[in-house]
Formats: sequence, C-alpha cells, structure tokens
Amino acid sequence: MNSDRGISFETFRQAVRRFPTSQVIRLTSSHAAKRLNPIEGESPEQLKRGFVPWFYSALVRESIIYGNEYRSRTITDGDMDELRKLFIDTPVGIENNGTQEHMLARFVQGISHEQFPYQANIKRELGRSYLLFGGDLNDGGRPSHPRPQDWVPVLGGTISQALTASFVFAVGAQRNGGIVDPSWMEMAWWDDLEPVLPRAVATAVLDHLSSTIELAKKDGKTVITDPHAYPRYAYNPLVASPIMDLGPGPRFAPQPYFIHTAMTAENLYYRGIKRWDRNEFGKAVGLRVQDYVGRQLMHTGQLHVESEFRWAKNRVGGIDSSDWFVVTPRATILIECKSARANPAMRSGTLEGLAVTATRLEKAFNQLNENAVQVRNRNPKFSHLPADRQLIGLVVTAEPLYEANSAAVRGMLPKPEIPIFTIALKDLEVLAVLPPEILGDALCSLVERGTEIYLLGLGLGDVFPEGFVVPENGLLDKAFADAVLPRGAHQALAEPNAAPPVP
Repeated sequence: MNSDRGISFETFRQAVRRFPTSQVIRLTSSHAAKRLNPIEGESPEQLKRGFVPWFYSALVRESIIYGNEYRSRTITDGDMDELRKLFIDTPVGIENNGTQEHMLARFVQGISHEQFPYQANIKRELGRSYLLFGGDLNDGGRPSHPRPQDWVPVLGGTISQALTASFVFAVGAQRNGGIVDPSWMEMAWWDDLEPVLPRAVATAVLDHLSSTIELAKKDGKTVITDPHAYPRYAYNPLVASPIMDLGPGPRFAPQPYFIHTAMTAENLYYRGIKRWDRNEFGKAVGLRVQDYVGRQLMHTGQLHVESEFRWAKNRVGGIDSSDWFVVTPRATILIECKSARANPAMRSGTLEGLAVTATRLEKAFNQLNENAVQVRNRNPKFSHLPADRQLIGLVVTAEPLYEANSAAVRGMLPKPEIPIFTIALKDLEVLAVLPPEILGDALCSLVERGTEIYLLGLGLGDVFPEGFVVPENGLLDKAFADAVLPRGAHQALAEPNAAPPVP
C-alpha cells in the first residue's frame, strides 16, 4: 500500500520544515477555510482537487512540532500544492512494525481515525455534547457530576455557552479566511449575541481554545505515542487548541473544523480528565453515556424499552443486568454501554491497537452473552423479555471504535452465543428513531447476511426497505436549537455584516 514514488512521511516532514511555522499557519488557515463546509466538514471541492482536510491538519502539526521561525523561505500557494502532493504520496504506514498480519484491518483502523471525524455532522455532534454534559442525569438518585457550571474553569463558560462560542468562532473563521479576531466581541453585531453569549464569556472560551506555537509544540511532544505507530497518525495539538495566537491582533485557525470538534463529547472527556480525578470523572461519564442511550431510545415513544435490573447469580445482593433492552416484533435487543476510548495505538493502525480494541469490549461481550443465556433459559428475573425471537446484542461505545466489528478484532473476543454488533453513539442515534418493525428487521437482516461489517451505519443503508428515509433525530435537533444555537445566536450569525473580515 505504499506509493510507487517511495515517498516517506519523513520526506513530507522535512519539506514542511523549510518554511517558518507562523507563515505555514497563516496560509493554511486561509486555504482550509476556503474549502470548508462549516457544518458538514469536508466539501466536494476539497475532495475533487485533493485538498482533503486531514492534509491541512497534518501540515500544521508537523510545522508546529518540528519546524521553527528560523527559515528564510516564504511559503506560497505553489508550495502548498507541492506539499499536498507529497502528503498524498506518503504510505499509510501499516507495515511499519514489520508484520503483514491483519493488514486490511490495520489499514482501515488508521485511515478511519484519520479521516472519518471530518465527515461528522456538527449539529449532531454538538447537540450530543450538550445532552451528555449539559444537565443532570434522568435518574436523580445517581451522581450527576459535573454540573454545567462546573465546566466554567475548563471551558471558559457553561457547556451551552462554550458550545455556542465554538460554533460562532468556527463559522466566523470559515467566513474570514481562517481568522478569528478577538475584536469581534467589541463590534455592534455582537449585541444580538450578548444575552446568550456575554462578551466576557466568549473571550474566556476563545482563550481556552487558543494556544501559542510554543505551548502547542510542548503539547504535541509530550503525548505518549506507540513506537511502532506511523507518524502520519500522531496526536495533533490542534485538536485541543485549534486557534493559534501569534501575538496581538487576529488569531488563526489552520483547521477551522477543529474549533467545532474541540467541543465534541470525545474531546470534552479529555478536557475533563485534566481537571477532575480520572476514575471519578470516568465513572460519571459512564453513567451519563448509559443515561443518554436510554433517553435516545425512549424519546420517540415508538420503542418498547426496558431498563437494567438486579438479578441474583451466586452473589449476595445480585448483579446488574445489561443496561437497556429493546423489544421489537422480530428481535429482542440487549444493549451494553461502554465509555470506551481510542488510545494512540488504536488510532495508528498497529496490531496492538486491534488487541486493545478487543480488550475494551471483552467485558461487555461477556455481559451480553450471560444475559442472553438467562433470557433463553427463562430465568424469572428475565421473563419480561421475549425469548421467542432473534436475540441480538449491541455494545454502544462513547466514541467510534472503527475496527470493533472486523474479523480481526472479533477473533480476539469471546465467542458469544448471540450475534453482537459494536456501535458508536452516532449509530445508536439512528437506531433510536426507527420504527420497531424496521429496527428489528434491519438488524436481523444484517445478522442473516453474515458478512463482515465495519460500520453499522453503512450496513443499515443496504437493508432498509426501498424508499425508506431515516427520520431526523428530534432530540438532537432540539438540543442544538435550544442550547447550542439559540435564537439570539442564530440571528447574529444571519446578519450579513456579522464577523466582518479583518482589514
């Protein structure tokens, strides 16, 4: 899977180092903004011309971490095109640790983590962030830490305010050649925003999203990486700090899309563990993920949903069942929620990454399998769950684990007695809006096909009835409209002179 030209990633890195980092940031900000759809991420123009968004991200990452200001050559549009060609010709690097084992799975693993995040729908991503972290859990008897106000020291504002600010800054950067100017908050058009996003709060959020070159370089170098990982998939400090502060005046967003994604649920988690105890915060996030899954399943009122319960099996006090159950005419669906995260090895296309993926899922597979046995054996505690139809397990993870359903990872997991799919929250959000008949039929059809499914969302499209259109997710739409882009913010962004270009 290497290029015939034999270009190594080190060749690309050295080419990037020829130019001062500040110049790379400025020109990349302009280029990336011109080819960005602020809601959908990548655009047809980008793909047609080969200016894919992950190129810009990698370009600036390499310049920040390995470049400096002591370069005399001025970067031009022509240089940008040459760098793009070099990047495209670099190998994917999955052979880097000297083994051919599970080549396809590792290829898909690395490429998926590199490219798929740019294809997300930002309205849904930010709506999910608010629903996960913007309020108390439905079950008032469980801990709801952190509360919205607890995020102020982490983000500069409450969850809702930070989400609104990130959306405003991302749209502003896209409209203004990658520039985010602190002076926007002093302009008259901000008056419409003031009731929902006070200027002082917006300034604080902007500072939390910003970094200097020196601090970004330190961040990029201190993150632990797999020695066998290909550098193309290395951690990018722009993920945490997407806006670069080069001194007084306007700031720059080399990948404006990262301003949005800085506030996705995945990145809020990593911000949270820097502020709070990792174990306590991780447990709280796990409860929130479980709660969120239930809210999604129940919000249309169409699905027959059952929650977890206690049952006894050789243990005093009993143990918890799976987190949720959905009963459809054709299938009984058992659901286990996991706040599983992708570490650097899982993002980099290595064998270790596949093994770690399996380890993260093993407990959930065992739990689902045990619950399925109890349903089939008609344990009285499970008698409200029909056993006369297909049993299907779903492991719902907090963020996508793209290789979880591959034959390579499944071969490392226990062999369950029922079919089990691993899905991310965004997949669950699609399943939650399906009528029960279509939900059960679709999952059963995927089981009957018996083929390897990398992404459940793509597989579902092949088994829906002809002409069926997946309904919009009303829970996400309402969260975005009420909390992320409320009326005042929407009006401000609609103004023709909003966020005017910097002279």
